[in-house]
Amino acid sequence: MRLLLTLISFLFGSLLLGFYDISNASDRGVDLALNEHLLAPANQQGLHWEELKKENCVGQGKRQYGAHLIGSDKPANWERDCWATSIDIGGKQYNARACVGSMFGMWGQFDVPDASCPMSYWDPFKPDRCTGTGVRQYSAILRVLPENASWEDECAKTGATILGQEFAKPTRCVKEMFGLIAKNMWGEFDVKDDSCMPKWDTFKADQCVAVGIRQYSAQLLVPVGLAWETCSGIGAYIQGQVFDKPDRCKNEGLGGMWGEFDVKDESCLAKWDTFKADQCVAVGVRQYSSQLIVPDGLSWEVSCETIAASIQRQAFTKPDRCKNEGLGGMWGEFDVKDDSCLPAWNPFKEDQCVNLDKRQYSAQLIVPAGLSWEVSCVATGASIESQVVAKPDRCKNMGLAGMWGEFDVTDTTCRPRWGEFKRDRCTGTRTRQYSAILWDIPPTLSWERTCQLTAATVAGQDFSKPGRCVNVNLNIWGEFDVTDRICAIEYPLTHMAWQTIVAIVVVLLVVVGLVVLRARFLLLKKILNAMHKDEG
Repeated sequence: MRLLLTLISFLFGSLLLGFYDISNASDRGVDLALNEHLLAPANQQGLHWEELKKENCVGQGKRQYGAHLIGSDKPANWERDCWATSIDIGGKQYNARACVGSMFGMWGQFDVPDASCPMSYWDPFKPDRCTGTGVRQYSAILRVLPENASWEDECAKTGATILGQEFAKPTRCVKEMFGLIAKNMWGEFDVKDDSCMPKWDTFKADQCVAVGIRQYSAQLLVPVGLAWETCSGIGAYIQGQVFDKPDRCKNEGLGGMWGEFDVKDESCLAKWDTFKADQCVAVGVRQYSSQLIVPDGLSWEVSCETIAASIQRQAFTKPDRCKNEGLGGMWGEFDVKDDSCLPAWNPFKEDQCVNLDKRQYSAQLIVPAGLSWEVSCVATGASIESQVVAKPDRCKNMGLAGMWGEFDVTDTTCRPRWGEFKRDRCTGTRTRQYSAILWDIPPTLSWERTCQLTAATVAGQDFSKPGRCVNVNLNIWGEFDVTDRICAIEYPLTHMAWQTIVAIVVVLLVVVGLVVLRARFLLLKKILNAMHKDEG
């Protein structure tokens, strides 16, 4: 009844206000402007509320209070002043929630907390379908109090606690209809619920899908209401390894949704069988081979190219060669350093001199099976007479006698030597020729060239080479011009004509004769002098 009277009063007051506005139309614009900018502070002076009344409950723990606004000078300002003027209720200030005008003035409505006002509540919640991964819908009917409150408003602000989780309001409010009549208001809450988490059935080990990788698969148990495609976001713990999601999801129709995970698994590592030593394939290198044991599902070729090995304490990241032997399997061949594949020289024998200060030493090369004689020979060094030689100077394939290496080794005994020197004629007024045979000339050298390079010491005099080299077919002679003072007399005599020699002899005989006659004359004179003294 009160509401009806208030409505009639409001309508009648509105008519009066309309008449007042018409009669004062010329002043409206000025009045409004003044009210907004100049008179508002003045109008606030003396504004207050009277006739405060406690009215009905308007919500959960809220009661409506009404009061009459006093002090507003014009009806045109009533609503503005209503909104701007607060009231003290129970020691707290409140502003109007609603302003209602009538011919009797302006009334304000205020919402004030009041525990005595009944609150809406939910019936017991029931679990519904899953609405997302790990989320289940829980719903309940809202019992709205007070009875005249809006179902929608009450639902939107009525919270709940479900499975220990607090909610300020429902996720959805749904009105249940019976024909055209609203039957109930339902609140639907999306609640975290592990029973809505898809989970994997028992995993089974499938085939290997890569080197060191095995596929594990399981069917995904999907709660009702969720899409099978949630598979792509469901992790797993397999063989001590954590996975955020499957590598592949496969919809098998009636067989369900399956997830496939690629898991590290040592049982999917190919491995080598026992290695066997094969033939030598290079100097110091032997081939070792083994069959590769390849798990089902893996490529023989790919596995072979990626499997390492340790052979003779040597590490290999992969084989040097992979050979698919068909029914015989996949084989890997590794080239391994092996001293048993090093060729070796038999004892060296001392041969002839082959150059100045060079002597040839030779030996047969023992070549392991599988190696080239020629390649092995030119790559195999030696230590001879404390001299290290990187390779032979010559390699000779002697057929059945084997491969021989010839080394030219420094040997100071490989120098030509002069035989006994003999004293020859004078070759000048101050020089005499001495000559000797040159012995032990290396067979590969020229006699003449060697003779010209061979020094000597003759009659106490040093010579870097002979003055002349004379090849007499059976041997070669070296002739040295040695200083000899006797040749000052001998050389001219040996080079004069016979007539000159005879003339010189005659002259010498005459001179000798004259000398003899003079000597006899002097002797006779001496004897006569002596006789004369005796007579006196």
